[in-house]
Amino acid sequence: MISRVSLIALIQSKCQNELKYVKTKMDEDESYIEIFRRPYDSAIIGINKNGYWCVVHNDIMYSLENTKDADVFLLVLYTPLQEILALIKKGLLDINLPVDITLTFPFDKILEFALNSKWHQKAISWIDEGYPIDDNMREIIYGTDKQTPQWLEYEGSRKGHLLNL
Repeated sequence: MISRVSLIALIQSKCQNELKYVKTKMDEDESYIEIFRRPYDSAIIGINKNGYWCVVHNDIMYSLENTKDADVFLLVLYTPLQEILALIKKGLLDINLPVDITLTFPFDKILEFALNSKWHQKAISWIDEGYPIDDNMREIIYGTDKQTPQWLEYEGSRKGHLLNL
């Protein structure tokens, strides 16, 4: 996995000509590189100069540097997971960045935020498409009772092969 510090260095060394400038919602100047356009509304999804994924919509940047801006990322959930993955990888390749930067996309943060909101069903759709849930998501979905059928099924799928079950 690539660290944020390495990501910043990559952007500075390989993408100086790709940098675009915009204002943040706090009216501060900020730069970013465009990775793809969100299919739902054509908002730009990119990475800012600080190595955080961002959304640029109506010439205003929202960044996951500020976790309160996570809601602006939710519209990616209208697009199937595999399509979003393909868009990210294509966008990275188009500007000669390694596709392993895809691992830095805030999938978990978006899904956890969505699972705790009216976007719950959209998040479940991505999970049903195969997105692997972590412990936080599992608790949000199944609760903390480790004897529910859903929890036991999850544990079986996670450990079954190891235990030859």
